[in-house]
Amino acid sequence: KGVINRSADFRHHNVEFRGNLDIYANVVRCMSYEGIKTHHTGIDLIAIRENTEGEYSCLEHESVSGVVESLKVITREKSIRIAKFAFDYALAHNRKKGYLHPQKQTL
Repeated sequence: KGVINRSADFRHHNVEFRGNLDIYANVVRCMSYEGIKTHHTGIDLIAIRENTEGEYSCLEHESVSGVVESLKVITREKSIRIAKFAFDYALAHNRKKGYLHPQKQTL
């Protein structure tokens, strides 16, 4: 996913950019198109992810020489903010359903 030989206090430019500008929502549309043969048809969904917390917190430290620990911090405030954004987005784009999926096991 990225450079593995970096110091524990390194912050990737994209993460820093999103944090400074508070670009917190990553919106990705996944859909199937007519004329393009795929395994599944009729796909039309929107995935919205929080872009500034969790693995993007960049809270890492070297606990023992050669061992880096990464903290995945998620706050109530930003969780509510991204949920509100997602459901507001769904209403504004006439989506019929919404589903919240926490990724607590991902790191």
